[in-house]
Amino acid sequence: SAETVTNANENYLRLNLKDQQQDIAIATKADKDEIDNRLKLYSESLKNTDSVARQAHDVAYNADSRSIANSARIDNIVTPPKSDSSTEVTDARVGATSLGGFKYDNLGNAIRGQINLLSEQLDLSKLTKTVTIVANESGKYISASGNVASASGFSISKEISLLAGETLYVQASGYLTNVAIVAKKENSSYVPLIKSIDSVNRKYSYQAREDVTVVISYNEQYEHSAFITSSLFDEITLKSDRLAPNLKVDWIHGNFVSGKGNYSSSDSFKVSMPIKLQRGDVLNFTAKGYLTNVALIALFNPEENTYTPVLVSEDSNQRQYSFEILQNGLYVISTDVSTEYSPIFITKSKEENLADISMFSSIGVIGDSYASGELVFDGNYVDHYEISWGQILGRKNGIKVTNFSKGGLTTQTWLTNEHGLSLLNSSDICDLYILALGINDYSRGKEAYLGTTSDISTQGDTFYGNYSKIINAIKSKAPGSKIVISTIAYKSDLTDKYNDAIKKLATHFSIPVIDQQTEPFFSSDYYLNHMQGGHPTGPVYSGMAKAMQNLIEQSMSDNLSYFETFKK
Repeated sequence: SAETVTNANENYLRLNLKDQQQDIAIATKADKDEIDNRLKLYSESLKNTDSVARQAHDVAYNADSRSIANSARIDNIVTPPKSDSSTEVTDARVGATSLGGFKYDNLGNAIRGQINLLSEQLDLSKLTKTVTIVANESGKYISASGNVASASGFSISKEISLLAGETLYVQASGYLTNVAIVAKKENSSYVPLIKSIDSVNRKYSYQAREDVTVVISYNEQYEHSAFITSSLFDEITLKSDRLAPNLKVDWIHGNFVSGKGNYSSSDSFKVSMPIKLQRGDVLNFTAKGYLTNVALIALFNPEENTYTPVLVSEDSNQRQYSFEILQNGLYVISTDVSTEYSPIFITKSKEENLADISMFSSIGVIGDSYASGELVFDGNYVDHYEISWGQILGRKNGIKVTNFSKGGLTTQTWLTNEHGLSLLNSSDICDLYILALGINDYSRGKEAYLGTTSDISTQGDTFYGNYSKIINAIKSKAPGSKIVISTIAYKSDLTDKYNDAIKKLATHFSIPVIDQQTEPFFSSDYYLNHMQGGHPTGPVYSGMAKAMQNLIEQSMSDNLSYFETFKK
């Protein structure tokens, strides 16, 4: 009966609507009323056996008519009895203007014809092409200033042609901000278009505003690939990724945020209204500053009406930037008013780690005060192991954590301290050992204590030599356990040298290295500016636990062959 059909279809529609609960949950009352009204109209229409909706329903639910090959009944629904509905059916037989405005002879051909035409126009395989990166000059790269420089392990690719409107996506690794990942070829010289923002292997993109020839500079040791998309494909993919391209930005002319965080006036600059961003978002934009005086990106604190620069211009050149956001908040962009137009859009930096630290049932942490949970109040330095990042990480994941750490330890004093080697030798074996020494080594021993790689084999009394003694002690105690070694978060010329030594130790002993400088937390305001007496407070240690877990799990994913032999 018509009533049975109506009830069945109301249930069908409501099931479909239930699948869209998330959208309906955020819909306005007007939206919900509109849905209910349409549901009622549809139900009433189904009761009328002469209506177009009822005939279409009968076709759709007739088992003999579900095949597209047996669609004669759809073709025959051309002129319904109701004159007020015939206009809609006739209109459905006419393609949209973008499809040429062609009038089909019946509704069935209109449906099939327009779908086929759309399929041809949206054949995404025709809108993207893979680029094979072929090295043209090995041992060289284009610097951030456009010069051809030499460096072992780097290469400059052969030339790649881009048409106006095309976007080049590159997966590559540079070195800090010194490498032009994408550079424009002009005769025998180069103009940097996209420069590396750090030494991490990540994705960069460049949208060509004109026909251009470019080259890619990249570190051969890491994954590198590229592909080109047309502007249509770029728009479709970015919209489907959650965040739209061409981010709408309103500008205030005559103002900018200075490199020191001051809101300043200048007719030559403009500043954007605040943009809400989340940690892990990558802001892609074009900007032009002036030497080191302009904060191209600044974090805005609306409560205090202050700005914290997070990306400061290095010169007066216009460049495209892909900058990863380190913490949630409101951000503003400052740029010269003459900056050429380029879409501003947001992408996600990376997928979540696939590995899980809970694979280990016990972990040992070898470190100093930053590993022992040391707090500094009223001039007193007290180790609070219960709030160390290791213990917090352990409680969170149900892992037993033993802290072989103490405030003030160096690689030298760890070997003789009761919380160091002696405790290691008297304790149960752990599944994983995390090495996190070095802060006191560089702050006290300076560069003279570093030593050289030759000290690894001679066991000299240097950073190289003493750290190698610690690693050998762990390997001797627990030959079946896994070891990771961590770099130092702070950035300076001296820490760079110590971090380089840590990476060389990791290579020598074939153990993974976790680089704290690649984890956004360790360069965030939360970490850097909420210390007490030069040491983390409880909330900062809790953040360190999350950050260290991220780094360890990323290391597990990146070094599968090493961790796959666990429990062998």
